[in-house]
Amino acid sequence: MVDWSKQIFFEDVEVNDLIPVLRLPLTTNRLIMAAGANRDFVAMHNDNEAGRRAGAPGMFANTWYVMGLAERMLREWIGLRGEVVRIGPFRMSRFNCPGTVTECGGTVLDKRQEGGKCLVDLDIWQDDGSGRTMVGKATVALPSKN
Repeated sequence: MVDWSKQIFFEDVEVNDLIPVLRLPLTTNRLIMAAGANRDFVAMHNDNEAGRRAGAPGMFANTWYVMGLAERMLREWIGLRGEVVRIGPFRMSRFNCPGTVTECGGTVLDKRQEGGKCLVDLDIWQDDGSGRTMVGKATVALPSKN
């Protein structure tokens, strides 16, 4: 469970810092609920045979799930006073299938002040235990202690 009383500040972050890893089991139920929640009723996201026809081992997570998981990981790290400015571009390189545990993490690439905001650029990734399923970029704004 996230402790929302904690807040990370711009001054606390250094280039090459690692974002705490978010681990989330990918279950059939979670995958179907996520696809339905964003009205993605394409069969490969809720039917194993349709997923296999698409070249996957079975049903697999849709793009919105992958992006939503990245956003959750970022939001838990930046705290309530932080802002997700941008996610992307990102590339999905493997299927996220039920029965795996997705790990999401990232590394601080750069930090700067621009337009009155304290921005942090990140490399982000997701991994299912057998390799990266997504790699990408993100930018967040953090509050300053000053």
